[in-house]
Amino acid sequence: MKAGASLVGLITGLFFEGPQLIGRINRELVQLLKNDGFSSISEAIGADFNKKQKKSKKL
Repeated sequence: MKAGASLVGLITGLFFEGPQLIGRINRELVQLLKNDGFSSISEAIGADFNKKQKKSKKL
């Protein structure tokens, strides 16, 4: 997501782990976002790209 993706492919994971995978992904994603200082997914989308853009403008 931080590189710009907004959709995660889940089909293989759902096949092997079942529908409980969705809840697990949600819980872990919320924790990862908090750890990185984001309050929402929309804040994280493209964050790494935007960081690189700001650094390259300084050069």
